[in-house]
Amino acid sequence: MRILMVHNYYQQRGGEDECTDQEVQLLRDRGHQVQLYARHNDEVKAWPLHRRAEMFMGTSWSARTVREIENHVETFQPDVVHVQNFFPLITPSVFHATRGVPTVSTLHNYRLMCPAGTYFRNGDVCEECRLNGLGSGIRHRCYRGSAVQTAAVALMLRRHRRMRTWDRQVSAWVALTPFARDKFVEAGLPADRILVRPNFLYHDIEPGGDERSGAVFVGRLSEEKGLAFLLDAWRQLPDIQLRIIGEGPQRAALETIIERKGLTNVHLAGRMPLEDVLEQLRCAACLVMPSRWYETFGRTIIEAYAAGTPVVAPRHGAMADLVDHGKTGWLYDYDDTAGLVESVQSILRDPVAAREVGRRAREVFEEQYSRDAGYESLVAVYRHVAGV
Repeated sequence: MRILMVHNYYQQRGGEDECTDQEVQLLRDRGHQVQLYARHNDEVKAWPLHRRAEMFMGTSWSARTVREIENHVETFQPDVVHVQNFFPLITPSVFHATRGVPTVSTLHNYRLMCPAGTYFRNGDVCEECRLNGLGSGIRHRCYRGSAVQTAAVALMLRRHRRMRTWDRQVSAWVALTPFARDKFVEAGLPADRILVRPNFLYHDIEPGGDERSGAVFVGRLSEEKGLAFLLDAWRQLPDIQLRIIGEGPQRAALETIIERKGLTNVHLAGRMPLEDVLEQLRCAACLVMPSRWYETFGRTIIEAYAAGTPVVAPRHGAMADLVDHGKTGWLYDYDDTAGLVESVQSILRDPVAAREVGRRAREVFEEQYSRDAGYESLVAVYRHVAGV
């Protein structure tokens, strides 16, 4: 098959960027022709202020995108167009430029309903824009703390709802978990065109051995990831080492919390290459993932499964779909500090049982999230929309 992959890369590399690159590589490995149409938010760094302002007012439509995508479609003649992320430079105009080619779009975040893309505000889940309209997001300055920039995102969403872009121009949407699918249906996307297909891990590794110690967090250091909640809980775990891998806007605040609370067993390790992250997971007794937002997937969970490492996460959002309590990890109730502490302690208390949970996690990885499983599910989506 010929696939035109479309992606707007972020300034700080994240899961969406990793997912796009891995799917492109996987398809090429299996003999498919893939052309990547990409823009990168680093472009904006060199722009003068007036052009940046124009960009945000132009998030609804890009003549450049239409022109370039139409040219790619004409010259490459893809069987399928796969849009990973269109915000902010590519814009939803991409869906109007595909000239009838079957088009798939992966729902990596909640941007179609929430200007912030997270359903998260002031430390907790927020669905006001879905329930009360996009004006709520403008009032709360949900996108980058700016009413003007939030209004630009809201304008984009309103315009394309009126144009019926989401239900007329997209052949199939791909949600990453059943929970996420339900949220998108609840918000108005056509249920009969939302397929569930999880992410996968391109890189395989040998599971870790029996000698493991401590816990690991992997992810962006930002409020929605629940790190302040995690550090508060970790005061009750003074004998267990915690390594926090990643960077983000909350780092300075986390350093202050660690110092103020005397958490000498907590180490901020910074960003690491994926290979090093996987090695850390192989050596850890568990992965802790205390996210406060719904998460559409949780890529670090399947990385832990590949390493044969149990996961501790809240019974909340997509994480409840991915973690099978007592079999591949432990789930605690949202906001239950004692539940998180008990889950971590149970792993350290009974290493034999923890190893069995890790073994099951590895089996689930091989069945559902490995390179082979990812390929089969991705091609199944393409065949579904292309009718081949």
